Order: sequence, then C-alpha cells, then structure tokens
Amino acid sequence: MFANRVPRRIFGPERDEKTGEWGRVHIADFNDMLSAPNIIQVITSKIIRYVGHVAAVGERRRVYRVLVVNPEGNRPPGRPRLR
Repeated sequence: MFANRVPRRIFGPERDEKTGEWGRVHIADFNDMLSAPNIIQVITSKIIRYVGHVAAVGERRRVYRVLVVNPEGNRPPGRPRLR
C-alpha cells in the first residue's frame, strides 16, 4: 500500500481531458509511467527459476525430495488444541 501511495503523492491527481474532472491515477498507469514490471510477474519468474534450480541439483538432495515427494499422513484441520 505504501508503494502505491508514494507515486500518487509524487505525480498528483490526473485530469481527464474529456470531462475536465480530477481523479486518482490508477496503479496500471503508474507502472506504464515508471516502466516498472508487474510485481506478480516478477515473483512468479523468480519462483520458476528457483524450481528449475532445485530440479537440477539431483535426487539425493533434501530440497529435491521435498519438491517431488508427496508428504504422507494426515494432520487434523484447524487450530491445534491447547493441551
């Protein structure tokens, strides 16, 4: 939220050319103005790079086994009981 507030404060409100009314600048417009990549795409690409790295390390590594193997057993849903 802070990251969105700062550019709004810097660039100020935007005036609509057709109606002449003032309004807020939308986040997509900020990304276009600042040429900043979409944060969701950046996070997704980093996750995919890390998964590719883990897949390349080999089957004996613990990280690879966590990625590939499904956990066994069941845990009860919800909050743990106080004991």
